[in-house]
Amino acid sequence: MAELERPSAPPRREALIVAADRYEDPRLSALNAPAQDAEGLAHVLGDPNVGNFEVGVSLNEPDHIVRRKLSTFFSDRSRDDLLLLHVSCHGLKDEDGSLYFASSNTIIGHLEATAIPSEFVHRQMTKSRSRRIIFLIDCCFGGAFARGLVHRADTSIPIKEEFQGHGRVVLTASSATQYAFEGHKREGNAQPSIFTSAIIEGLATGEADRDLDSRVSVDELYDYVYDRVREVSPNQTPEKWAFKVAGGLYIARTPFRKAVRIKSSAKVVHRRADTNPKLIGHPLQAHYTRVVRKLFNGLVTPFLGPGINVVHRPADFRWHPLQDQYPPTQLELAKYLSSTFIDLSADYLELAQVAQSVSMTEGTGALYQALHAAFTADYIPGPVHTFLSQLQPTLREHGTAHQVILTTNYDDTLERTFDAIGQEYDLLTYVSVNPPEHRGRFLHRSPKTGASTVVELPSEYQGIDVSQRPVIIKINGGIDRSDSFDNDNYVITEDDFINYMSRSDISYLLPWPISQILRNSHFLFLGTSSNNWTARVLWDRIWGSQSLEFPSWSIQTAPDELETRFWESRDVTVIDIDLKHYIETLRASVFTAAEAS
Repeated sequence: MAELERPSAPPRREALIVAADRYEDPRLSALNAPAQDAEGLAHVLGDPNVGNFEVGVSLNEPDHIVRRKLSTFFSDRSRDDLLLLHVSCHGLKDEDGSLYFASSNTIIGHLEATAIPSEFVHRQMTKSRSRRIIFLIDCCFGGAFARGLVHRADTSIPIKEEFQGHGRVVLTASSATQYAFEGHKREGNAQPSIFTSAIIEGLATGEADRDLDSRVSVDELYDYVYDRVREVSPNQTPEKWAFKVAGGLYIARTPFRKAVRIKSSAKVVHRRADTNPKLIGHPLQAHYTRVVRKLFNGLVTPFLGPGINVVHRPADFRWHPLQDQYPPTQLELAKYLSSTFIDLSADYLELAQVAQSVSMTEGTGALYQALHAAFTADYIPGPVHTFLSQLQPTLREHGTAHQVILTTNYDDTLERTFDAIGQEYDLLTYVSVNPPEHRGRFLHRSPKTGASTVVELPSEYQGIDVSQRPVIIKINGGIDRSDSFDNDNYVITEDDFINYMSRSDISYLLPWPISQILRNSHFLFLGTSSNNWTARVLWDRIWGSQSLEFPSWSIQTAPDELETRFWESRDVTVIDIDLKHYIETLRASVFTAAEAS
């Protein structure tokens, strides 16, 4: 009888936490965080309901003991074993630039003999058969004190180059050009580092489970840690490198939190219970709570599309140029131009195509004159306009910098809503035609002078201060409230969008402080759609083919498959909900939180 084949053992989940906060060499300052880090992380990783790892800890041990534990940890592994290594200590470099992790007996003048070479760690990883390795580095490269914080990371630590290899992910407390921080200076009880405490919090609470599938992937954990660290220390940016990892790496489970589902095609949006009494029972309560927190930390940039102008229109309303209640939709504007000039008899009129035909047959002047007439009406503001105008004083009272708001809309309903409550703002308008010598740049209109200034040298432009006023950016141009259409700018024809594609990234045309805000923001897409090619051109002009670095959200009502795939490919979560209802609930959440604080 043939011998039965022995089934292979299931993949193991093992973690090793290496920490050192006390050193024999007096030149190495004692650290406040590592012992606390080790205890908290070991607890959450070892919890069978969360990490379910077999956890080993090396705390304040000499280098030869640590090396032996590292060698043992990576040896005798299978390809699918999940191995997690966390290191929290001083990081040092010798005269040759080699990187070392300090142990309790490390002597600065004898690093090779008394510290853990990074090359040794790299070699153990490379020799291991496991192709599922996670390396969390929360090391102090320097250990100097400043402003009551302990610096964690030096400007010349080549982490990516040191630890690249097959089947591993490396997360670090900060980039190579920044400092990372512990909590407050050592007084009283020990405090965990910002980076590691965010890891512990995200896993223990389940908040790192971004797609709420009851699992926390490495990518989700990084996104969560990134957000939390940036909130506490805006000058610190955690980084992540993934090297040829096949499939997803899941660090933890969150089965103990009951999820509440709501429709979503791109990423299933279902949020957990929250303690805010105003939101109890709402399926998106955790999402609202999170967005409110981000708003009060100055980390959310609204991105407005034409859909914000129709959410408050009666269902039977039909736009025509003689009414002054609601702005036209793109289809209504296309029909208006077609009937006024060329009478295209098509079932579907695409605005850029119609505008191109008018421009070629009647001239740009005639096109602009018609557009100016359409947008000079005093349109009724909708809930999005009203919410954003009322939000600015609330942010100011909360001590938060004002918002940067991006809009693709040609009308000036948002600006007039701000004007109505006396809220000053800086206006940046893209120049498509007027003045012709500055095409492709932005015009800045200051509320102090009312005059417009061309932003010729964005990196040196000093005319905007977000700490004083919000900034509205009209990236498709728009109407200028004057007696003539000569000062208007519209990115509206096919040629306009083709020219748009040929120019550089829009962020390089904006004043440097604005570009920095956009690069470090969560975007909240309201009334936007990818259903036409001009919207995709606009995306590529701002972000290229890249995904957004921060988790962002697109509010959609019954999005189709193509819409869903567009946002999903850019790592933007689609939330399927009526825009008016969404804004009303978000507004209530914001002002409830403001009153509570």
